Amino acid sequence: MTTTPEEIAAIQADANTTLVQANALVAGSVTAAQRAALVTVSCNTYTAAYDIVPDTDPPPPAGLPVPPGYSVLWDDQFTGTTLSAHWLAELAPGGNRWDDPPLNLPPPYSANTYPGYDVALRNPSQIKVGPVGTYPGGVTLTAERYSGPYAPHGYGWLTGSLSSYPSLLPTTGGGWYIQARIKFCDTSTGIWPAFWLLPKDSTQEFDICGTGFISGTSQVNTMGTSDLFSGGQQQKTWATGIDLTADFHVYGCRMTFGQSIIVEFDGNPVYQVTASSSRPIAAKPYSILLDTQVMIPVGQNPNYNPKVWHAASSASTPSPVSWEVAEVQVCVP
Repeated sequence: MTTTPEEIAAIQADANTTLVQANALVAGSVTAAQRAALVTVSCNTYTAAYDIVPDTDPPPPAGLPVPPGYSVLWDDQFTGTTLSAHWLAELAPGGNRWDDPPLNLPPPYSANTYPGYDVALRNPSQIKVGPVGTYPGGVTLTAERYSGPYAPHGYGWLTGSLSSYPSLLPTTGGGWYIQARIKFCDTSTGIWPAFWLLPKDSTQEFDICGTGFISGTSQVNTMGTSDLFSGGQQQKTWATGIDLTADFHVYGCRMTFGQSIIVEFDGNPVYQVTASSSRPIAAKPYSILLDTQVMIPVGQNPNYNPKVWHAASSASTPSPVSWEVAEVQVCVP
């Protein structure tokens, strides 16, 4: 309910009348009965004033619920205007900045080694901390076309990437549970946001949710892909039936050391792999990576044919393109 100008004027008039009558009370010119009536009128006047001018701002969304049996190790809702101490603004698993050894990229740049399938050059300029959606905090990672000095080396895009360091995932206590609230961007034209894990030695990589993967006739914006690189590649692309670019969703991962990894989408299991002699699912000092890759255009590298397995970038890929993260939470049993 909103307050009209007429209602405001009426409240002001009532308040003025009440003040005049209050002055009369002080002068002792009213009876006890009049005094009681005045108190009632005064209370009603101010109650009405508060009732017709309600607080219309909705409460901020609550943080991610902690899964049963776990407690929070750390939680980042990206409030303020700068990154917290949990993060590096570069592709740097375990604190090791990837600088493409043939080029030896200087700070603040980081990147996958080229030639390869990824044509994105990471730069902190592509990261913005501030409210996202209806959330009081968040981080926005943006990909846009790049024509700077490293473009002739194959890097046609400038993107943002975050690596949790020194906040590595624990290697004791039996396991962990991590979750992130994410709104992905359109991935149908080669932009490739991903929520994944990697230790400094790059062994036992685990991709919680990669995007843009092609699976039959399903729309890529409704698909997520989880992948464990241990004892061979254990990949599964899972359908949600939901446009992942339309709103925020919660992507979770539960690792039990020596037993299993389970990925959840909005609280529902979508991927599971169990330990074996060839894939022990060992405790690793993982960095959490919120990374923006861009798939190489068809024909740019003859060793890759992205159209077979992933949407490829091209001259028609929109720029800029952004995706958003509202919260990251790490829990332990």
